[in-house]
Amino acid sequence: CLKFHPNGTFVTGGSDGVINYWDRIQRSRLKHTERMNLPIVATGFNHNASLLAYATSYDWSQGAKGYNPTTHKPQIYIHNINSSDLD
Repeated sequence: CLKFHPNGTFVTGGSDGVINYWDRIQRSRLKHTERMNLPIVATGFNHNASLLAYATSYDWSQGAKGYNPTTHKPQIYIHNINSSDLD
């Protein structure tokens, strides 16, 4: 998943369970988060882009056989965006 921040940077999240912050002008990664236990399946900024919400869940890349309802519980997280996240 990919979401743009109003300042021109953007975040990506994926099956590796990591959120990456990118500078689109410099075409470089600004920072990354620690790996989550499950894939990042959704990201989004609030109305003034001061918060980043993201969700982890099973992403079905391994099909129904890979799904375990006991260990693949969806979670939603909210992260306060700091200027250091986007510089």
